[in-house]
Amino acid sequence: MPLTKLQFQPGINKEVTSYGAEGGWYDSDKIRFRSGMPEKMGGWDKYITGVTLEGKARGILSWKTNDGEISLVIGTHKKVYVEQGGNYNDITPIRTTTAMATDPVATVNGNTTITITETAHGAQNGDYVILSGLVCTGLDDSEVNAEHVLTKINDDSYTVVVTTAATATGNTGGASGVGEYLLAIGLDDSTYGTGWGAGAWNAGTWNTARTGGVTTSSRFWYFDLWGEDLVFTHNFGKIYTWDASGGVNVRATEITQAPSANNLCAVTVPDRHLVAFGAHDGTQHDTMLVKWCSQEDYTDWTPTATNTAGSQLLSGGSTIIAASRSEGQTLIWTDTDLHSMQYIGPPYTFGFQQVGSNCAVVSSRAFVNFNGVTVWMGLRNFWIYDGSLRVLPSTVNAYVFDDINLTNAPKIHAATIAEYNEVIWFYCSAASTEVDRYVTYNFVEQVWTVGTMDRTSWVDRGVLKYPVGFDGNGQGYNHEKTHNADGVAMVAHVESGELDIAEGDSLMFMTRIIPDFTMQGSLDLTLKTRKYPNATQTATVFTGITSSTEKVDIRVRGRQASIRIESNTTDCDWRYGALRLDIKPDGRQ
Repeated sequence: MPLTKLQFQPGINKEVTSYGAEGGWYDSDKIRFRSGMPEKMGGWDKYITGVTLEGKARGILSWKTNDGEISLVIGTHKKVYVEQGGNYNDITPIRTTTAMATDPVATVNGNTTITITETAHGAQNGDYVILSGLVCTGLDDSEVNAEHVLTKINDDSYTVVVTTAATATGNTGGASGVGEYLLAIGLDDSTYGTGWGAGAWNAGTWNTARTGGVTTSSRFWYFDLWGEDLVFTHNFGKIYTWDASGGVNVRATEITQAPSANNLCAVTVPDRHLVAFGAHDGTQHDTMLVKWCSQEDYTDWTPTATNTAGSQLLSGGSTIIAASRSEGQTLIWTDTDLHSMQYIGPPYTFGFQQVGSNCAVVSSRAFVNFNGVTVWMGLRNFWIYDGSLRVLPSTVNAYVFDDINLTNAPKIHAATIAEYNEVIWFYCSAASTEVDRYVTYNFVEQVWTVGTMDRTSWVDRGVLKYPVGFDGNGQGYNHEKTHNADGVAMVAHVESGELDIAEGDSLMFMTRIIPDFTMQGSLDLTLKTRKYPNATQTATVFTGITSSTEKVDIRVRGRQASIRIESNTTDCDWRYGALRLDIKPDGRQ
């Protein structure tokens, strides 16, 4: 028989078995499709070498200030940072500032743990405090007058740890101590409970047992721009602003006139209203309430005859999950439906319309807007809205949704890689409490790929040189920059569905592989064979395939066969062409 050219349909199809995926690709990791052919994704290196964030990144935005400064804001479950000029600068808001009582510092000779007395400090374990103005016996003042992570003892005292052990025991500090308490840290992981203390105060009837559980979510941040300045909130938090002209040594401050609790916030354009979604109504936090400030004034939230401030209570669902600017409108997802919010001018300011039902987004960050088209991950499907709402056809649905940790669904987030026309969703597999997998959709190729990667937040290149993603250790990376994974080999593979001859009636005897790759470095080819679809596969590996490899002589038999292409060495890059196999019938057996 003549040589058989192995050409496959682009994209990964995991909605069928490996045998059912004949003529296509079945599995992948760190692979994309371009012009129908699979190729290795770009690798990454550190965004800032030797520096990590405190906490896990759960929100990110890049922009350029009026003076041309490229900036990146990152919110973790502990702090908020602005990166400029290769430095992470802490802009976390100050929750409260107190004048401390006389001699609030208790030391123990030989001990690095000191106790701070501060009446009604309001802090919890792990919160940050900046101490200043203290004069201590037995400790260098600089040891105490610094930022610390505190451990709560009770409502009136806590401990911090200094570097050098005290040389005396006693109560010191002087009479001029000041405590600046940073915004309380959030949760790293969602918690689920049913008993006392689960959920919000006054939610439900007193002395009535709660029949359903309450999930307390991890902390997530929602950033937007007001000109060159930042406006932002975290889930169930206040709204803050950061003045870019003040420089990176200035912290963000609360917009005191804004609602005191919010699910998220965003700025509408071009009309410029700061909008709070799931906002406090002045009496209680209403998770279905949309409130907005007067046009061009985020300090004015009280509706009058002469301003455009207002509010709207949505119906359809129990809480607002997410919001996204789209073409001429803002899309709002509740836990069941999709709404459109459009600027119509006075006296109503905004018009609202429900545009879809039973199409909830799985998390507050699981959507993207790409060239006027909005796509998102739902509870069991992917969705697309371009003026018309519909399910986005997927060849990986079962693979993704049958192996996903929905308890940690709030950690799911989406981003774009516009250079390659991709949207990428990062999610937790069923066995993981942290993001460890991704799924991508290519708008142009209209194909899907899957793989593994630990990224808690991601932002496309935009004003940056490269897309930037952060891992679970708070380390940032420039992506699509190298061929490696931060200096080590980036393992990547693609595997085909199984092929046969004569509808599987005959065995195949394969004697030669003729590779066809555009590549640098080397890769491995694995030929997997078996006699029946449910039989155990036999893998035959051929290593060290390079651009100069003309052919590979083999002796492999099987009724079905699939091919796996894998790279696992540094500085390797490749793109598939069309392998050819020398295949002969070998009896029916």
